[in-house]
Amino acid sequence: MTHLNDITTDTNVSTRSKGSHLTIDDRVKISVLKELEYSNRMIAQYIGVAHGTIDREIKRGMVTKMSK
Repeated sequence: MTHLNDITTDTNVSTRSKGSHLTIDDRVKISVLKELEYSNRMIAQYIGVAHGTIDREIKRGMVTKMSK
């Protein structure tokens, strides 16, 4: 597995204000990094959010809606 520092630099790691939403760009980054088998904590550190945010986003993406 590639180490997170191999694909990022410290200037790429972002911080955001509390309560801000994930952008489409953030969601794409999560998807790509999960495919590369990065942990949720490593992804959260890279994006600048809590690891719980990543956990919930991944669970949310796994839910399939049922039609009536």
